[in-house]
Amino acid sequence: MKPYSLSMLEELDDKPQMRQLVELFLTNTPLQIRDLLAEAGNKEWKKVYANAHKLKGGAGIFQASELVVLSQQIEKLANVPGGSAVDEDSVNGLLLSLTAAFSKIEILLSEELKNL
Repeated sequence: MKPYSLSMLEELDDKPQMRQLVELFLTNTPLQIRDLLAEAGNKEWKKVYANAHKLKGGAGIFQASELVVLSQQIEKLANVPGGSAVDEDSVNGLLLSLTAAFSKIEILLSEELKNL
């Protein structure tokens, strides 16, 4: 079973738009993950929270449940008033898992894009 689904996009019944959305997801998600890693390294927890939330939305459209769950967990950990009590090790571990999960999706979805 694939770690994502295009069923929500297929409801558009518009192959060019579907292709464009897949391309955007494949282009933007690595940039979002890169930003999350940098923000966590700089302890910019409000930015981590906001960008994890944004990534969760994109992953939701693709029904990439592992990305959604990991993003939610990062959001929850980063959403600490003042950021002083953030469990940095847990956030960093989740970011590594998020990176690995997206890598799997990226390979499969890039291949599927060739047929759209």
